[in-house]
Amino acid sequence: MIFFKIVKNDKTFFSNFGQEFDENHFNHLKVRIFVKKIPKGEIVLFGTDYDYKLLANKHIAEKTAEVCEVFFREIINIKQQEYSILSHNFITNQSLMQDAIERVVPEKSLARAENHIEQIEIVKNIIDTDKQGTAESFLTIVKSANDMQAQLEGLKILNRDFKLDLGSHNIKTALENIIHPFYKEFRRREIKLHWGIDHAESQIRLIKIDYKILYVAIHHFFNNVIKYIQPYSHLNINFDHDNKKLEFQMISAKIDEDELERIFIFGYRGKNVKEKDAGEGIGMYMVSQALNLINAKMIVSPDYSTEHVDASGDKYVLNKFTIQFA
Repeated sequence: MIFFKIVKNDKTFFSNFGQEFDENHFNHLKVRIFVKKIPKGEIVLFGTDYDYKLLANKHIAEKTAEVCEVFFREIINIKQQEYSILSHNFITNQSLMQDAIERVVPEKSLARAENHIEQIEIVKNIIDTDKQGTAESFLTIVKSANDMQAQLEGLKILNRDFKLDLGSHNIKTALENIIHPFYKEFRRREIKLHWGIDHAESQIRLIKIDYKILYVAIHHFFNNVIKYIQPYSHLNINFDHDNKKLEFQMISAKIDEDELERIFIFGYRGKNVKEKDAGEGIGMYMVSQALNLINAKMIVSPDYSTEHVDASGDKYVLNKFTIQFA
């Protein structure tokens, strides 16, 4: 058999062998090694058993290395797309936050102040004059800040720049903290949120979880929920403490049977989502990436018997999204 290891300059690697390895792992076999330098690292081929003779043929070795190099470039390209989309989203949310701040307190008004005390008075006067507008802008700022935090934590996950920090949490409180920035969108789409989680029980039966990982998964999931849930419907949230299952049930865009796993692939967009409503195909991907870190998984269970089409031609079914914690 021919094994490959693609080693990047930062010492990270990709392999079809399951662990970092070298010729010492094959002491009991005949082995031939072929190494090819590439711009961002090197490709190492290990030929064992009968296939070790193949690498003696320079043409075969070169062609095999070329295939591995294409694979390597695709991996790098996908990662660059991930970073690009998350960075774009981060910048977009930063702009939204800046706009919201400007609507509350125009920067030019603060710049004209003689000192900090005068700035405080300017802000107080503006708030007193338009309390409703100030409150709306403040909540927009909160939502943008949470979006930016989710993008930053997401980048850390993609870059493997994290350390698990497991703590005991009240699942109801944790979810409320993560979900509340979406209330404005729920109201805009006339979505009724129903909690099936008892706060008192959740305070007694704490769940051990990494809050930041949960935050990234749930925040990205709800960015999808507010886009694809049917307006004027309900969102039910339940948690089974005995089996450690978190369940979200809603009427939302139909997910075909052959898409139940594909929606977690980077860049994939659902068949039943109109082009104008489709995202970048990163939301559910980030959900799976985050949950994988804590050995959890989201399972999608559509009830196709509930399928219906609205006046716009959009297909909806009752979908259940279950996160099974370890």
